[in-house]
Amino acid sequence: MATELNAQDLSGLGFSDQEIQTVLSSANPRERTRLLRGRRGRLLEEVHTAQQRLDRLDYCIYQLRQNRTATSGRERR
Repeated sequence: MATELNAQDLSGLGFSDQEIQTVLSSANPRERTRLLRGRRGRLLEEVHTAQQRLDRLDYCIYQLRQNRTATSGRERR
């Protein structure tokens, strides 16, 4: 079963209009695959970057909780 690529799907995957035209105009399946894999790699980098930001944000939340706990413990004494 062959899957046909279309502009709407590619747009939803984050391809620019120029990239969409390049992919759709290529008659070479290897070239299309190369272009799709390139986009996949860039998307994976975005995921990793977002994960690093989440990790840093979680650490900031952890630090605030630790400071709040330490401060409340001192006030009770």
